[in-house]
Amino acid sequence: MDLCISLLTDFGYDDPYVGQLKGVLASLAPHARIYDLTHGVRPHNVLQGGFFLCASLMTAPEKTVFLAVVDPGVGSNRRIVAARVKDRFLLAPDNGLLSMVIDYHKVQELVLVTNMDSHLGYGKISATFHGRDVFAPLAAALANGTPLSELGQPVDPKELVHHPLASPALHYTQVAAAVIHVDRFGNVVLNVPENAGYIPIELFELLSPKKERGRIVQTYADLKEMELGFLAGSQGFMELAYDRNSAAAILNLDIGDTVLFTPRALG
Repeated sequence: MDLCISLLTDFGYDDPYVGQLKGVLASLAPHARIYDLTHGVRPHNVLQGGFFLCASLMTAPEKTVFLAVVDPGVGSNRRIVAARVKDRFLLAPDNGLLSMVIDYHKVQELVLVTNMDSHLGYGKISATFHGRDVFAPLAAALANGTPLSELGQPVDPKELVHHPLASPALHYTQVAAAVIHVDRFGNVVLNVPENAGYIPIELFELLSPKKERGRIVQTYADLKEMELGFLAGSQGFMELAYDRNSAAAILNLDIGDTVLFTPRALG
């Protein structure tokens, strides 16, 4: 079976960057099927990109190589990391992009990429486009069967850059959760996994950005008009939502903002 290379970037489609990235991959790993996870990560938004990776990992076939480039530190001394998680491979800058993957999935192998000279003979390396000139050849090498151990040395996950908003913070009877994504419907995705032990049973109270009581529901349609809901979304994380209204607009929330709520049923 042909292997897959899945692309996640903040490149968008206005420039030729995605096409050039795919061109290098097609040249160096012609047997691999290349597909776009998304190129719509907000520019430089490592938190959103990390959420997309974490939520999408298990939708890909085994042996898929995830090439993840949300890299505001491109050309600097930031490191590159490669991982194997449930027989899928990930290649990313060490800037917190893999934080949620490491927090919520079991990592079989994790290496700092230091031995890359033998894989970077495709052309001149631009200091501003490592996605094409560094990450693509490395991803092709993984797709061609190069083991992670040949790319670098094992590293403890604790030694990597960890995004400070990758997981919620508990404060006694309250949870401080970060917004990790706002979808096109205005649903506010939080960094709270759906299987967290402190999810309320029936009711909850939002304390910040404004006070409002809400209800735990299974679907958006379970909510009454302009009733705030808390539900497990399709991506494995909890969402704040209103039925057919934008929770992001009503609550004035965006990626990186923090919400405070009580994780217990209220009388």
